[in-house]
Amino acid sequence: MGGVYKIGPGGRRTLLKGKTNWARVAAMTEEEIVANAMSDPDNPPLTEAQLKNMRPYKRSITIRVDVDVLNWFRTRGIKYQTHMNAALRDYMNANAKKKRPRTRA
Repeated sequence: MGGVYKIGPGGRRTLLKGKTNWARVAAMTEEEIVANAMSDPDNPPLTEAQLKNMRPYKRSITIRVDVDVLNWFRTRGIKYQTHMNAALRDYMNANAKKKRPRTRA
């Protein structure tokens, strides 16, 4: 369900109508779109430092791990899932040069 919804009583959703003139946007060149975005004072471009610190969003998954591995990470404290993610990221970065075909999303 794309779009922005207003949630009413009983969880009833009402699609809100946007104010964007999509016909005007479609008629613009890519350069005009970029120039308009860059001139928006409410939405300044991100700095190189901000871009460098950005991380991908997280996605909830189900994963099977050995019990002893899970227990070890759980002993690390309340943020054990964050520690597991960091370990996987370190492994990924260490092996990034080895290109392997991606089999699933």
